[in-house]
Amino acid sequence: MKRRKRVFSMVIALVMVLGMLPETSLFASSIDDYKNVTVLAGNITAIDEAKTVGVTLGGGTDYCTVYTQTGGDPYFTVDLANVSLSGKVLGIKYKGTANRKIANDWMYLESAEGGWGPSGGGMLTTSKLVCDEGWQFTTYNIATELTGDGTNEHEIRNTQVDTIRIGAISTTGGVLNVAYVGLFDSEADAQKYDELFCK
Repeated sequence: MKRRKRVFSMVIALVMVLGMLPETSLFASSIDDYKNVTVLAGNITAIDEAKTVGVTLGGGTDYCTVYTQTGGDPYFTVDLANVSLSGKVLGIKYKGTANRKIANDWMYLESAEGGWGPSGGGMLTTSKLVCDEGWQFTTYNIATELTGDGTNEHEIRNTQVDTIRIGAISTTGGVLNVAYVGLFDSEADAQKYDELFCK
């Protein structure tokens, strides 16, 4: 009987200790825990206007807006704050003019040392960015989708990246709304952030 009481007491003590330990989770529990996300909602200052061509910018409550002023290759640039892309997933929340495409076939990443695209941080295809007047959340797996490093156009490059150059809508008068651009540890983590952002 005493032995049973002792075992029962030990179980109770263990449950109490476990209850005092901090909770662990695969994901951040609060949107404030995500550090490598550039939120553009209502904040055009998150866009580097010195590296922006052929567009005008407008702020909103839930997103900023990029208006295409001239055709050809209009683009804007978002600061990624010199973050390593190694093992990351890039996520973009956006909405574009229906039946229009993003200018240029690539988004260009700029390395912290300078240089865009193949000579710098590499490139990501814009063909995944769908414009149909609805909000979209598109992700890129850096380990498999980043190309170009100046040596071999199709060689994956994981590097410190300073900015990302994103094409605007290709035709004059096009409208692209962008809520955020972020780097995440996994596809699941990116989806979790989007859930929190949309609440």
